[in-house]
Amino acid sequence: MLASVLDEHRLDNNAEGWFKVPWRNGWNAVGLATTTWDSIEDGQSSDNEYATFRFLSDVISSRQLQGSYEVANLLLDRAHHKLLYAGLRCLQVLASNSHGGGEVYNTILRLAFDAEQPSLLFEHHVLHWRCLDALGVEPTLNGDKFDRQRRAFFIAWKRGLYHSAYSIKPCK
Repeated sequence: MLASVLDEHRLDNNAEGWFKVPWRNGWNAVGLATTTWDSIEDGQSSDNEYATFRFLSDVISSRQLQGSYEVANLLLDRAHHKLLYAGLRCLQVLASNSHGGGEVYNTILRLAFDAEQPSLLFEHHVLHWRCLDALGVEPTLNGDKFDRQRRAFFIAWKRGLYHSAYSIKPCK
């Protein structure tokens, strides 16, 4: 009975389903957009795109928001790739604290990921950043005390039970 009720709440394994649950930490939303662009970059990107990627990577590494909104605003005009644009917009939302309880990141990311096909190419990136967001750890099993939560998150996420995955107690 429990399984059938949970199955009724299963979401699609695509951008529409991935971006239903609000984000807990906007840095993870910025990281998702940035690393996904990096994974599909084919060497044909413009200097502006590389500059945008370097800026986003540096800000993510330093976790320094001071002045990032303004720089992101300047780079938005030149961000032609939807994932880089999404990374910049998520950074601005984070910097301005206007994330709407984590929902605004979803709106931005859904548009960027819907534009990219096929969406399943990005599933492992989404799983990685969503696990980091929900549990505070990466999904890779390490043989430590948090493997149980990682495994439960992985199973729930892969089955489209995104709300259930986020209900798992974060690792501390």
